[in-house]
Amino acid sequence: MQSNIRHTLKTVALLMFGAAIALFLTNCRAVSNQSSDQASSTTVENSTDEVQPTGCVTSINDPAAPVTNIYSNPEEQSSEVLDELPNNTEITVVGSQNGWLQINSPVAGWVFLGSTTVSCGDTAAIQTVVGNVDLLKEKAIGGDRLAADMLIRYAFQADSAGAEVALGAIMEWAQTNPELLISVLDEQPQSVRNGVLSLLKFSLSSEAQSTFEAALTKQSSDSPTAQTWQQDDRPSP
Repeated sequence: MQSNIRHTLKTVALLMFGAAIALFLTNCRAVSNQSSDQASSTTVENSTDEVQPTGCVTSINDPAAPVTNIYSNPEEQSSEVLDELPNNTEITVVGSQNGWLQINSPVAGWVFLGSTTVSCGDTAAIQTVVGNVDLLKEKAIGGDRLAADMLIRYAFQADSAGAEVALGAIMEWAQTNPELLISVLDEQPQSVRNGVLSLLKFSLSSEAQSTFEAALTKQSSDSPTAQTWQQDDRPSP
């Protein structure tokens, strides 16, 4: 009986995750254009220049155009177009900000998140994906913000098999380094934050959820992640 309940909750969580992905892809551009008005506009950076050694790569992939513009700053309307890159070009991400990625290779600038994808391998060879996602997870647990950001991006762009692998990694990360997860979620678009938090609420054990909530109480009052979690806990009127 208990296993059936857990299976049902996991299924519901995955369905909500899929809905969050769709919402994210639909609204990401609108969110990114409002980045200057949001408290979560801090750029994610760390001392490493790339996360590629994990086996996961970020590439240009715009379904609406064969090439994607690279901008001078993460605000399309006030930004200069520096260059353009064709689809399937691998890029090196060094930061992120509200639906935009900062890159330094093959050119330096900013690219709209929705024009990129993360690949951790062909899910037909699922063990390769598992190994690559595990490396991202270990780096995230160890404090690597770029790896942490890439793991979340992969979870929202992978097919169902890859997303389930990433979900398991994020759940483990939430239990071992919840502070970093909260910090990185603070800097994500709201739809991404909603999706991850919904998954954690449905999937974490009571003990793990208590650990995550204890970390949330240590955050500042303006933490978007803490605010979203508390809003979701409020009873309906």
